[in-house]
Amino acid sequence: MKSETKKVEVGQVWEDNDPRYEVKRTLTVMAIDGDYVECLNSPSGRVTKIKIKRLRPNSTGYRLIKEANDERRD
Repeated sequence: MKSETKKVEVGQVWEDNDPRYEVKRTLTVMAIDGDYVECLNSPSGRVTKIKIKRLRPNSTGYRLIKEANDERRD
């Protein structure tokens, strides 16, 4: 079964699915550049570039926790 792939948009927030970390890393999409996204990494505050194909809800990917136009805070 393939993992569902969402359209990646600036402003979305994605959470790391890696079970090895107690503190979950989140990425806020700041820009899209071809096959890559530039993200603000929380809690470190660093800017990171990763491949768009990693933003999918599987064990080594990320899950979408906030849409770009969602005003709620998680």
